Amino acid sequence: MEPKGTFTALRRSVVFLVLGLFAMAAAQDGYRYTQETPSAATSNGNAGPVRMARISYIQGGANWRPDESVDWSTAAPNLPLRQGAEIWVNAGGRTEIQFDDGSRLRLGSNAVATLLTMYSDSKGEFTEVKISSGLASATLTNRESMYQLDTPMTSVKAFGPGKLRIGCGDDVEVAVRGGEAQLEGSQGSTTLHHGDYVDVVGDNSPLRIRNVPHADSWDQFCDGRDTTYDHPSSYVPSNISLCSGDLDSYGVWRPDPTYGHVWYPNATYVGWRPYHDGHWVWVEPFGWTWIADEPWGWAPYHYGTWIHASNGWGWCPGPRLQFWSPAVVSFSVYNGAVAWCPLAPTEVYYPASFSVGFGSGNWFFSFSIGGAACYGPGSGRFCVAHPWGNGFLNRPFGGFDSRRVAGIYGNRAFVGTSRFVPLYGRNAFAITRTTTAGFSGIGRFQSGTSSDTSIFSKGRALAAPHGIPPVFGPATVRPTIASLTPSRSFVSDRPSSAITDRPVYRSTLPSAIARLSSPVGKTLSPSEHNNATSRTSTGSGIHSGASRSTSTSKYSRYNSGSSIRQGTGLDGRTNDSRYTSPSKYSGTSRTRTSGTVNRERSDSGSRYSRSSRSREPGRYGNTERSSSGSRYRNSGSSNSGTGSRNGSTPSGRSGNSRGSDPNRRSRNN
Repeated sequence: MEPKGTFTALRRSVVFLVLGLFAMAAAQDGYRYTQETPSAATSNGNAGPVRMARISYIQGGANWRPDESVDWSTAAPNLPLRQGAEIWVNAGGRTEIQFDDGSRLRLGSNAVATLLTMYSDSKGEFTEVKISSGLASATLTNRESMYQLDTPMTSVKAFGPGKLRIGCGDDVEVAVRGGEAQLEGSQGSTTLHHGDYVDVVGDNSPLRIRNVPHADSWDQFCDGRDTTYDHPSSYVPSNISLCSGDLDSYGVWRPDPTYGHVWYPNATYVGWRPYHDGHWVWVEPFGWTWIADEPWGWAPYHYGTWIHASNGWGWCPGPRLQFWSPAVVSFSVYNGAVAWCPLAPTEVYYPASFSVGFGSGNWFFSFSIGGAACYGPGSGRFCVAHPWGNGFLNRPFGGFDSRRVAGIYGNRAFVGTSRFVPLYGRNAFAITRTTTAGFSGIGRFQSGTSSDTSIFSKGRALAAPHGIPPVFGPATVRPTIASLTPSRSFVSDRPSSAITDRPVYRSTLPSAIARLSSPVGKTLSPSEHNNATSRTSTGSGIHSGASRSTSTSKYSRYNSGSSIRQGTGLDGRTNDSRYTSPSKYSGTSRTRTSGTVNRERSDSGSRYSRSSRSREPGRYGNTERSSSGSRYRNSGSSNSGTGSRNGSTPSGRSGNSRGSDPNRRSRNN
């Protein structure tokens, strides 16, 4: 029976006081994980887009490896990342990874992340990332893409559009700065909305939902980076502009009567030419892939074509319906030399359609890689695309398959006797050349001379393969394991095994996805996972005892045998009925419980209602909160997978970040 009189009033006062104290604590403490601004071949009818990510920004240095079988090496911008890749950010560094749907994952100082799953089918995309340590923020842009971020204590799922922030140290903090997300852990699961923040301090601790802290320098850095993608050029096809970056800051667009609007980069020296400043890296299963040194060098080197006009070299983006390519060039080998030059617009034959089994409309226009192919000589003076099947490409590939390489080069299956001479192969100003050793080395390539045109007229061009999927590159250069990285060398430093082997909580995946996923290392045991999913509320939470419905949700699309709570949310808000329709990923629906969840607000909470999903600029103010009192302020942290948690986390001191690119050059018209 409810107490009456003075005792009732006193009880209510105590409750509001506690709520107020929690809100004040959230406002005063801010984020505990933060970072000070650092100083300077067969088509599959059910196949979705080709899955690929790339490193789009590095500040302060980072290391990477294509999978756990390969040593760590220095990472570089524009490096393609496939499933299984691991990233380790240097102390004080920051790294941004951009996915093929346009979403971005940013990693702070000492962060370690693994791309566990990169899956697609006719219903969209699913990406799973393991965050072992450090600070990470995700900007999700695509409604047809679901992301799952696994941490040592929680698994967080979200669709775009949305913004998430996760810090991993001795405990885990999760903030939703836009959209909404499902949080699942040993404590149970709950839906976090725009403006929610949770600090998970232990496997069995209650989930206390508070207001997201004020934006700090890390948030400002991420927001600043987002602005570089918010206004893509209108001259780039919409699907390619998802990954083209801020071309307008690195060059100028000029109209051309033949090719439409052409982009001219701000070249830094006389004699510059495309595909000259960078490296050729072996990327499975494509073969030799161009990794540009220029910060803008992703879209202009993997899509479209180049022209040479009175203004110099310019990039023609091409149509929406085109393949991603390792490089849009023509190779030739002759007398120990390897030469290449860009293909001209008149030499590329674009596809009329893609064999991508999307179930509704042209969904592949919502992703930047509807298909992938390399170009080789066809009949006449055209180069035709030799595509890889999307189902083939989205299979897991190791970092280096020596037996496959031996088969390719033993059969010389991708070399012909074609005497195809490209338009720019007749002009020294367009040719780049090197020796066989130089092609796989780390030295600079040479600009072509008049005598180098004979390499194309007398040499052998890349021809269509026979009996195997396409492979791109010169036949005279066989890759080694060092060819996997632009630096051609490996580093002795590496994150401790306590970080890389740290157990994480991983939501169960459907079998169709799980069989194509990368190993995650140690996870919660089945009994631990079952206990987490069957735990019921103890009634000690402020909003405990909320209704539990078995209806499926939008998150059940990539769940296996379970669904999150529907109906009335933990704080009384009603979940959106748009996301309750069943899907092929829902499996057998069962009740998902929440464990103990407290929602602590100093106000009514209405400003974080589901009806408000817009990202309001400056909503969190410009005041950055210092966490100088945090136990992680100056420590560097990582957690042991054996129970001891020693390691490093980023500094919590405040700073200023404009999110600018230090490599950005001024525009020269």
